Amino acid sequence: MDAQGSSEGADGLAAARERLAESLRVSGRAGAAVSEAFLAVPRHVFLPPDLVARAYEDTAIVTKSDADGLAISASSQPAMMAIMLEQLGLEAGQRVLEIGTGTGYNAALIAQIVGDSGSVVTIDVEPDLVDQARASLAAAGFARAVAVCGDGAGGVPGHAPYDRVIVTAGVWDLAPQWLAQLDDGGRIVAPISVRGIQLAVAFERAGDHWAGRLARRCQFIRMIGPSAGPETVVPLGPQPGLRALVADGPALRRARCTRRSPAPPWTCPFLRGCELAASAS
Repeated sequence: MDAQGSSEGADGLAAARERLAESLRVSGRAGAAVSEAFLAVPRHVFLPPDLVARAYEDTAIVTKSDADGLAISASSQPAMMAIMLEQLGLEAGQRVLEIGTGTGYNAALIAQIVGDSGSVVTIDVEPDLVDQARASLAAAGFARAVAVCGDGAGGVPGHAPYDRVIVTAGVWDLAPQWLAQLDDGGRIVAPISVRGIQLAVAFERAGDHWAGRLARRCQFIRMIGPSAGPETVVPLGPQPGLRALVADGPALRRARCTRRSPAPPWTCPFLRGCELAASAS
């Protein structure tokens, strides 16, 4: 590609990034700080070259699959990322832990919002993803974000405490280590599996338990390891091909429903007037 073609390509990506950020703002999914982060952070830097053309589509993009074609990692749908970042309630100067590094794009968005006075630590179990994320974060100007290779179920105690924790993989429950590493007044946002349905829920401590007060339907690649839960993926016919997710686990550890004022329009209908709670122990 000549210099003119390269310039036109860069201009096209910048224009597409601007359109994506504006669409997230206009739709109400992203407030000022989050939409500005989407405008500032180049998603295409975090994708393989053959996927760059799709960088600013509002869709999830699979970046790694196993031998059977089952997705292992993906760059999440920007709209869902914006929703969860809003649920997280980020502010400048906060310390944030991300469980599930993926491409590193979400960590960069967080770093943009919390600024130089804040900090971002992200962890993933896949060594090659962590290595690539580190390189992409540096290329995008966010080398200050710390990417760690390890089992995300244990969090990253060496950098704790955190003001916010965000989980970007489907989990069955909140790992005790995540809660223990949250500072007083902290919040955790995670995609919780409830009998096969995933809900992105924002949890805060409420007395002797963690109460989920905001929830949205979502679909994330399931976490592997201790926090993955008892769900099973069953192949349907020849593979690669269709699979069914079978939820075969215990009931929620502790849940209660309390009638309250009408839920805001962005609250998932499954939780309207309800409080999803997890034990604080």
